[in-house]
Amino acid sequence: MSRFDPGLPDDRVNVSGTNPIAEAGLLVAGLVAVVVALAVVSSVAMEWLVPRLPTTLEVSVFGGGWLPSLGSDDDDEEESGDPRQQALQTLADRLGQHWPENPYELKLRLWDEPSPNAFALPGGWIGVTSGLLDQVASENELAFVLGHEIGHFRNRDHLKGLGRGLALGIVLSALGVSGVGAAADLAGLAGGLAQRSFDREQEGLADEFGLAVVAAEYGHVAGASDFFRRLPDPGALLGEELGAYLSTHPVSEERIEELAALAEARGFVTEGSLQPVPEAMTRSEPKESEAGR
Repeated sequence: MSRFDPGLPDDRVNVSGTNPIAEAGLLVAGLVAVVVALAVVSSVAMEWLVPRLPTTLEVSVFGGGWLPSLGSDDDDEEESGDPRQQALQTLADRLGQHWPENPYELKLRLWDEPSPNAFALPGGWIGVTSGLLDQVASENELAFVLGHEIGHFRNRDHLKGLGRGLALGIVLSALGVSGVGAAADLAGLAGGLAQRSFDREQEGLADEFGLAVVAAEYGHVAGASDFFRRLPDPGALLGEELGAYLSTHPVSEERIEELAALAEARGFVTEGSLQPVPEAMTRSEPKESEAGR
């Protein structure tokens, strides 16, 4: 018969000797590494798959009125008849003629949004904000912005981005970190950083195409980079090197230098007269209901 020992149990039993903070750090690092690896693999897969999808399939799926509503039905009707949007469409149609193999029917959509922006959307849609129209000083620089977006269609970048986003969402769901919260935010950031190099390369190719379109339309590329000269430099907020890395578009000064190098390499004429912004693209008069307030 064993003798009963009333002593206290050994407090080292079932207790890890590793610092819990260090363990948490390893778990976070492991999660980030897994997300980055899977995001890179999925991105490469989408880079291979998307260019092989027929354009007709894309247009049949996204060519209709799938874009978010601008507001009430009345607002949408007035927007479709907005002279600014009609003038944008006319300019885009002209620029699209310099891409003879264009399989899309380019369609412009104007958003009443103060932040200057333009973006290519599936189905041949190009979104432009009113804030961008308010800031452009010549038709030439606006033509470059639109030519840049057309370049994204030529390279199928808009679908690649959509595909990578879907793939990343599937990865996050499989890891159980989809939704909201710190884990989801951290995993999303890791996946975004992993894809950033693809985005920067695509931006450079779209810039090259947009520059060629401007040269073909006006006979020179003067004014093409003027819009970017007036944009705030993200490096002022994040630090120059970090800003250049995190920004989807390169920082303003870097992008201007790259455009100048592209123009020289392609032998484009860099001086010429600038066309004024068409009067129809200037901000329209306020609605009667707003003017009477």
